This record gives sequence, structure tokens and C-alpha cells, in this order.
Amino acid sequence: MHRRENQDSVNYVNPEGKRLQKALGCLLMVADGMGGAAGGKVASEMAVSIIPNAYFQYTVDPLESLKHAFESANTEIFQRSQHEPALRGMGTTVTAVAFIDGRYISAHIGDTRLYRLREHTFERLTADHSMVAQMVREGLIQEEDARHHPHRNVLLRSMGIQENLVVDFQSDHIKANDLYVLCTDGLHGLVEDNEIAAITDANPPKEACELLVNLANERGGFDNITVQIAQIESTGWLLG
Repeated sequence: MHRRENQDSVNYVNPEGKRLQKALGCLLMVADGMGGAAGGKVASEMAVSIIPNAYFQYTVDPLESLKHAFESANTEIFQRSQHEPALRGMGTTVTAVAFIDGRYISAHIGDTRLYRLREHTFERLTADHSMVAQMVREGLIQEEDARHHPHRNVLLRSMGIQENLVVDFQSDHIKANDLYVLCTDGLHGLVEDNEIAAITDANPPKEACELLVNLANERGGFDNITVQIAQIESTGWLLG
């Protein structure tokens, strides 16, 4: 509702061919760019383009493929920022999750988030790499204070800012009817986790996405809002 340019990017890739589907599953990702007049948009778009291309070409192991994909995206974004003055300092947050072989594998950097709703229990699967989140973890401030803290948008980690990349990876089993929510801070900065849970639990994925975006806009829409919801079924995935 406020920003002229959308620096969020989103992608969903379900590869053609049974071999790739069996080896690496499908991949979902959201990214929120930052830096420069056009740098944030460029960085997030590069991330959601490079990551799936690299992931589905490096088939030794899903986790190693995802690590390789994040490193490839970081290198390309960083090198481009060094060679184009207008893009100097650009970077992006990224959260990606692959569903494969009865489990998920996720990779995360920044303050985009991955949640899981399982049997009406809602869980945040990622930890924000932000100054205020670190302060909450250290007991310096309360969770409810973080939302309005003056430094709430200061990130401690992001992709493309430097050559070295520190990413959180995790894996767990999946169950039929699980719902996985990926979103940028344009959503979780204005909509509480319990509200995201309630809307996700009560609506099909596509409608839930629309309702969540509308709710964040009704509350001011101060940032770009991106949300993606995947529902696990016994025979595949439904995406909103």
C-alpha cells in the first residue's frame, strides 16, 4: 500500500521428469530484497531464479544440492553488486523448502519465515536473523516488544552482502495434510502468528494466501507482502 516497487520475489518449481521429482522433489521459495534504488528487486529476483536452476542440476544429495544452490546464488548476487555501482550493497533474505521422499529440507537466511501447521498445531520452523530477534533470544526484550522496536528491520544475515554465507538448514518428516507457510516480513510484521495459523487452518491454500495479504494491507500494508502455502497430500502437493 506504500511502496512503489515490489522487492519481494517468489517461485515454485516442480520439475518435469520422474527422475528429478524422485531425487529432489519440488522446491518453494520466497525472498525479500534490500539495498540500492533497484538493488533489492534485482537481488531477490536473482535468488529465486538461480537457486532452483542450481538445485535441480546438482543431484548428488538434496541437502548438498540446496547448499550448493544457496552458495551459487550468493556468489552471483555478490559479484554483480561489485561490478555494477548502482547495485552496490544489494542483498536479499531467502527461505526455501523442498518436499522430497517423505520429508522436507529447508534453507533460510534473513527474516523471511517458514511455518508448519500440523493437526491444528502451528510452529515457526525458522529463526529470524535480525537484531531484535537476537535480543529476544538473549532475553533483552520480550517477543511482543520486537514488533515495534526501532531496529526491527536491521538484519544480521542476508544473501549477497558478502562472499561468505551462513545459512540455517533443517530437515524433518512430512505428514499428509501438513500445511507449510512461507512469507516475508510484510506479512508477519503486521499479522500475528496465531492469526496466520487460524486463517491457514480454516481455508484452502489459495484462499488463505489471499486473506492473509488482504489482512496485512488492511493494517497498513507498509511493506511488500508475499505468502506461499503448500498442502501435503498423500499423492502430491497443492499450492496456493
